Amino acid sequence: MTRAPDPWPFRPWMSVERGGLPESFHQGLLVVVDDTGRIRTSLGDPSWRAFVRSSLKMIQALPVVDSGAADAFGLGERLIALCCASHSGEPFHVEAAREILTRSGADEANLHCGA
Repeated sequence: MTRAPDPWPFRPWMSVERGGLPESFHQGLLVVVDDTGRIRTSLGDPSWRAFVRSSLKMIQALPVVDSGAADAFGLGERLIALCCASHSGEPFHVEAAREILTRSGADEANLHCGA
């Protein structure tokens, strides 16, 4: 017999106390896989699907920092923050994006939409 999926697949990760009283708790899912995709460990239901959307933006910026490009092009915290962010395209966002392109020797013609 198959079991019904857990309607709330998240599991407690940690809690924070203040003055001996619980202040907040944090829950989520965790799945660690090896290079073949085999699950090595998990917390919660590893088959549950999530739409992570903006919560992974900072991970999208890791190659810029990890590769040394951020240092090589002198991006600094302000421009790296843009690499990690969702933004509304306000003039200062556009200016910062253009600055990243200029520092890296690129321009707007090098940008492509993946949609």
